[in-house]
Amino acid sequence: MKRILIAAFALTALLAWPAFAAVTSVPLPAEGITPADMAQLLALHEMAPKLSQSSDGQPIINGRAAGLGFDVSFGACHSGRCQDVYFRVGWSNAKGNAQLTPDKINA
Repeated sequence: MKRILIAAFALTALLAWPAFAAVTSVPLPAEGITPADMAQLLALHEMAPKLSQSSDGQPIINGRAAGLGFDVSFGACHSGRCQDVYFRVGWSNAKGNAQLTPDKINA
């Protein structure tokens, strides 16, 4: 489970390299992280987190880094601590934007 969290942090770092330039890794507690702790961690790296609840009442964080909005949701939560953290970002090509290619998204 720690590997999932590390991978999620790595993905965020790649998406937000300018904001993450001086970040060092920190071990996460074995019992997981609280959504409030995650929001605090994102705030330390100027990712503008807003902790709220999804439509089904689950904690969710909306953030912004390197000009991209992203969401963080949580899984495997027990006693307020979560062992799974999911980062999501999306792009829309609904208006037929020919410039929105996989290469552009990867960049």
